[in-house]
Parts: sequence; C-alpha cells; structure tokens
Amino acid sequence: MATHTLKKILVIQIKMIGDVLTSTIILDSLKQSYPNVSLHYLVEKHTLPVIENHPAIDKAISVKKLDRNTIFLLSKQLKAEKYDLIIDVYSKINTAFLSFLIGNKAKFGIYKWYTQWAYSTTINYRPESLHHTQLSYENRLQFLEPLSIPIDYTLKPKIYLTEKERTKTKQICANHGINYNEQPHIMVSILGSSLNKTYPLPYLAKLLDSIANTFINVKFLFNYIPSQQAEVDQLIGLCSKNTQQHINPYYAKSLRDFIALTSFCSMSIGNEGGLINMSKALGIPTFAIFSPWITTKAWATKNQENHETIHLEEFHPEDYKVFDKREFKKNASVLYQKFTPDLIEEKLLKFIKKQLT
Repeated sequence: MATHTLKKILVIQIKMIGDVLTSTIILDSLKQSYPNVSLHYLVEKHTLPVIENHPAIDKAISVKKLDRNTIFLLSKQLKAEKYDLIIDVYSKINTAFLSFLIGNKAKFGIYKWYTQWAYSTTINYRPESLHHTQLSYENRLQFLEPLSIPIDYTLKPKIYLTEKERTKTKQICANHGINYNEQPHIMVSILGSSLNKTYPLPYLAKLLDSIANTFINVKFLFNYIPSQQAEVDQLIGLCSKNTQQHINPYYAKSLRDFIALTSFCSMSIGNEGGLINMSKALGIPTFAIFSPWITTKAWATKNQENHETIHLEEFHPEDYKVFDKREFKKNASVLYQKFTPDLIEEKLLKFIKKQLT
C-alpha cells in the first residue's frame, strides 16, 4: 500500500488490560514512522486508565462491550472517520465484522480461516521470537511489517502518570499509613482473571508467610476489586498472625489511583495477568506465577533481570511432553495442587532479596 498517503489509522485491541497495554507498542512504532498521522485506539472502557496520557494515541475510543448490539452502531461512527488503515490486533469474529463494516480497503488482521475474508492482509503469529524480545511484543510488531517501515523491536509498553497524580497518591498513602520511604511495599496479585488462572489461596498464604518471616520490614498491598473482598478476607485468614501485621488493607478506588499506588511499590508479585503487565509498564520489578495451562512463551519477559517468571513445567516437565491446552485448562485445579509453595519459595525469596539490596 502507498504509505505516504496515510493520514488516519485505527488500531483495535479489545479485552484484557495486558493485551491493551502490549498493543500500545504498535502505536508507538507507527508514531515514530508517521509523526503526522492521527492514531486512534479502540479498547473496552474498563481498560482506558492504562492508556491515559499516552503520547502516541491521538484519540482513544471505548466501548463497554463489543457484541452484536454495539457493532453496527460503532461501525457507523467509525466509518465516518475515513481511516486509511485498520489494524485489528484482536482479530476475533466481532472485531472482524466491525473491520469489515467500517469498509476501507486496507485492513490488517491475524490469519484465521473463519475471519480472513474481513482483511486485506493477514499475519501469522510466530511460535518463537526472532528478535530476542518478549514474544507477545514481537508478534504485535509483526502487524507493521507489511508497511515496510523501520521497526524497533526494543519497544516496550509504558504507562504515563502525571506528577499531579503521583503527588495526590503520596498524600493518600500518608493518610493510610503507607510509608514507602521507610518500608518496602510489595503489591500482590492475589487473584487471576479467572479461577483457573489463580494460584490457590492456601498456597499463596504460605508464600506470604515465608516472605514476612524472611523480610521483617516489608509490607503487602493487595490487587483486587470490591466484588472479591470475600477472597481477600479468606487469604488474610489463612496467613499467620505475623503476616497479617504486614498487610495494609488500603484499597484504591479507581484503576488510575491503583496504578499510581503501584508505581511507588518496590515490586509486584503473584498471578500473571493485569498487575504484572501494568507493573512492567511502570518499570516495577515483577515475579509472575503462571497458571499451569498458560505457557510462558508469549508473555514471559526476556532479557530483563528485574522480571522473573515461574511455571509448573519447570518442576514437572513430564506432564508437558504432550501439551493440549483445552485439557490442561480443564484440569487446572488438579495441576495447581502439584504447584506447591516449596517449589516457588526459593526463587521468590531470592528475587525479593535482589530487589531490596
């Protein structure tokens, strides 16, 4: 396509926070090559706070949920924008229909037999990185290869906080007994996006006990939403009395406030997912516990000493000689039972010690 004629581009990334953050590197790269092109980013409304103030995004467009009831209305709105290019990173049936209905000629998507009709150009995600970077980053940047522009494979997602937000958060922290200067705080992802992505709470409690016993000055903050309060209370009840003294119950009421709160933490640990991805984008060290049915290939950070991952496969490789994602997902609870705290403890404590020294 004639790239010199590009004036307006739409990038589509529906669903999870980690996906929305990761796909911002597409916009970063586009802005480097086309500083005068207007870049629009379509995301779900609940993820907007992670892209707020992003310098490469000229217009953020949000939808509460993309379904058959919203696709037609949204397509009319977006068709009026007259985009020169659509990059559908999500590339599932709903966004394929949306891309098709918007109607411009240049549409990039992931190759799938049931949606290829919607795109002018399709790509295939790579199973392995060719550029020594996190595979989920590299696969996003593949969308730019048809444009024949320079691609910076060192790009990583970033979250942009204002000084006003950080100052406000410092004051809130002071009001709730959170003293970052005197005590290192660890943000803990206690729950995954679903039960089959959540490290068992009794096991997590044992890991928190071990941390509290080893590092007597640390404090814990928890990542959760109000509807998960029962699980939070359950976890606290499973922890020792000593560990309970290390837990600060403060809850940030908005995602943006939570991001600012996390930015002052020494590190983030726990279930791989939104918190881990937000922390990486803030430059916070992370220790991610992967679900047994999620492989580390795409989302494990490579060549960054401040980020660690751990997976059941490291300890039970015999279980992964034949990997069937559907079967593993179905049996996640059984596999988690094998992922005992003693398998994680040594690597986790070593990681924490490194961040605190």
